[in-house]
Amino acid sequence: MGDHVGAHKETTRMTSIIRRLVRLRESLRAQTMAEYTFVLAAVAIAVFVTYEVLGQDLSSMVNKVGPEILGAS
Repeated sequence: MGDHVGAHKETTRMTSIIRRLVRLRESLRAQTMAEYTFVLAAVAIAVFVTYEVLGQDLSSMVNKVGPEILGAS
């Protein structure tokens, strides 16, 4: 009878450890997702700012190069 109680306690303990590991894994997964979100937001902001700063210059360069490319064909 004592072996049965000891085995039950051990099973309960292992179940508890496994649940903690699963929660930790899910927490790390959510943390990674949040980090990717911040990186994506930073890249989007950098692209937007670059476009705002260089947008007119890029547009004029494209307008100059476009006819040259079409004329070379």
